[in-house]
Amino acid sequence: MPLSESDLELARIDLQKVKGRIVFLPLYFLEHEDSIMATGANKESMLPMKLWL
Repeated sequence: MPLSESDLELARIDLQKVKGRIVFLPLYFLEHEDSIMATGANKESMLPMKLWL
């Protein structure tokens, strides 16, 4: 059972402790960009290709 349903006051206290910003990060951000792939001319090309996908 969610805390907001069982103890609303405790949920409000817990939410006041949260600090920061919400950042939405798409799961497949820049998935189809070719310009970010490592080429043979740089040191990043020595790392596995799966790292860049």
